[in-house]
Amino acid sequence: MADIKKYYSQTLARAYTNDKGQRVMLSIAYGSDQSDTMQVHRPEVCYPAQGLPILWEQTGMLSTAFGDIPVQKLVASRSSMIEPITYWITVGGEVNGSDFIRKLDKLKFTFTGVLPDGLLFRVSTISSVLEESESFSIQEHFIDNLLASLTQENRERLIGKAKGK
Repeated sequence: MADIKKYYSQTLARAYTNDKGQRVMLSIAYGSDQSDTMQVHRPEVCYPAQGLPILWEQTGMLSTAFGDIPVQKLVASRSSMIEPITYWITVGGEVNGSDFIRKLDKLKFTFTGVLPDGLLFRVSTISSVLEESESFSIQEHFIDNLLASLTQENRERLIGKAKGK
């Protein structure tokens, strides 16, 4: 496993359980330097490196009460453990939904001489059976509740200025 302190200035990892006993794991990793050598690590790379192959992935939009967020949804698995994952990356205060957009933004920052920061926001659930739609629904509910509990300033730190609402 890579030395997390080498890539991130701050990290947060928590598990939350709702009144139905459903558990959501939250991981937020912040890096003040998004240069070539210090980029946020995408779960599509990290999970397989830790022995959890990605079975499925999809780019999409997560509609929240605070706007639409471009997200990646993945399903990782090892033996009987299934882990649906929803994540997004914020670079320079904006959510970048795809590698192409991230590369365009990187050019923009390069030309302006700005060294942007980056944030990885990831939630996941664990199951012994493949219940993707239920797991993603639980994650979406968790994200909505989390965003609603934040001040606008802190919310924008996580999701930038979301589009659509």
